[in-house]
Amino acid sequence: MLASTTLPLAETGYYVLPVAVVEENFQQNGLTNANDIRAVRLQKPHTIFGADAVLYLDVNTIRH
Repeated sequence: MLASTTLPLAETGYYVLPVAVVEENFQQNGLTNANDIRAVRLQKPHTIFGADAVLYLDVNTIRH
């Protein structure tokens, strides 16, 4: 699911970091699961990645 969300965002002009890079950087900063990541202040992703914005996605239903 993560990999399929990056291409549409990139095609609309957003700079999207590779999923593996984001995951590795979060792990290096002690953030190992989605609940931990969402619980941090937004300054943390800015510090780690230099990000001006953060997008969180919730997957509720997978359609076939």
